[in-house]
Amino acid sequence: MQVVLFGLNHKAAAIDQLECFALKSEEVMASLQALHQHPQIDEIAILSTCNRTEFYAVGVGEVDLRPVFRAHLRALKGESPGEAWEQFYFKVGEEAKRHLFSVACGLDSVVVGENEIAGQVKGAYGTACRAGTAGILLHKLFHAAFRASKRAKNETEINKGCCSTAAAAVDLAEAFCGDLKGASVLVIGVGEIGSISARILAKRQAGEIVIANRTLEKAAALAAEVGGRAVSVYGLRDELARADAVVSATDSNHCLFEAGDMAAILKNREKGPLLIVDLAVPRDFDPGVGALPEVVLKNVYDLKEVVMGNLVKREQSVDTVERIIAEELQKFIDWRESLRINPVIQAVKTQVETIRREELARVRDRFDESAYFQVERLTRSLAKKYLQAIVLQLKHLQGENCLDAQNISLIEELFTYRGKAVGD
Repeated sequence: MQVVLFGLNHKAAAIDQLECFALKSEEVMASLQALHQHPQIDEIAILSTCNRTEFYAVGVGEVDLRPVFRAHLRALKGESPGEAWEQFYFKVGEEAKRHLFSVACGLDSVVVGENEIAGQVKGAYGTACRAGTAGILLHKLFHAAFRASKRAKNETEINKGCCSTAAAAVDLAEAFCGDLKGASVLVIGVGEIGSISARILAKRQAGEIVIANRTLEKAAALAAEVGGRAVSVYGLRDELARADAVVSATDSNHCLFEAGDMAAILKNREKGPLLIVDLAVPRDFDPGVGALPEVVLKNVYDLKEVVMGNLVKREQSVDTVERIIAEELQKFIDWRESLRINPVIQAVKTQVETIRREELARVRDRFDESAYFQVERLTRSLAKKYLQAIVLQLKHLQGENCLDAQNISLIEELFTYRGKAVGD
């Protein structure tokens, strides 16, 4: 079995291509269950964020799973432009594992070192666990990635400065407005990014924070937390007309505001320019909105401009983070390799213990209770020392890469007990 990755991210594709393959939570769950039924897939997890859609799977044998993933996405999303398929990457074995570690540590993000991605990776793993599609390999692999991410944050400065998509969006709003203390900022969506954006706005003492969401109760809860005002999405026309800046991050399947709608909304706007930071994928605002007078429209790809000033300190940490990734990846590889030798070690232990017990049973009637207890303890001690020597040597040979599949099979056969004690 081998770990494989099939995916698309912000580095490989344009935002409209990412939109074609973005998966909502219900689509992720349905995809996990459907793909897990495939005979060539033993385990699977799916990571879908505004910057990536990635399938992490444990394949049975060395079969190329790309056609399986493509067929599934075609059935789910329909046919996409031919060039979009060319942007997908396929990684196998160590390359796939290293990619997951890099993602979890924030090295593969638009905002290098961002905080949100670690939670998103944990969410993807949690969903796979709930769906019952994560097995022993993905359990171990994702936990190793979590450990690498934690070490990267604790041992380096990779997440110092502007370290999240939400923070970059607020930085953009602050630069645009000049002073957030006198600005009215509308946050649309109370998911992870929207909520973090609202909290950062509160910390920077934005003049007015307006929270909009389809579920008004959720908007009200976040508004109460940040000292803002909650509104229903059905009242957004008025709020858009009076806001200085907008941060939008909903999980809608379709565009919320077309260019024509926004032109009508802003027709009687009395304020100056409006900044819209659209962090959703698929996008909440039609790209044509950016062509309207007095509107500046930014998307997740535009955040790269914001974070350039904070990159120096974090880029100095990249080498250290990569070293951490290499260390944690090697631990995972060592654990995976240990699985090969475990059956052999168990076979040795079983044979020695079986022979010990049979030999004791054969001479049981020669000893009284006290003497038998001493003999039994002596044989157990001898067997333990004998086993320790063999197991240490087997692990040494494995560590030196001296045990291929044929050698392991031969050793296991040698130590498979056939029912005759030594000396019979």
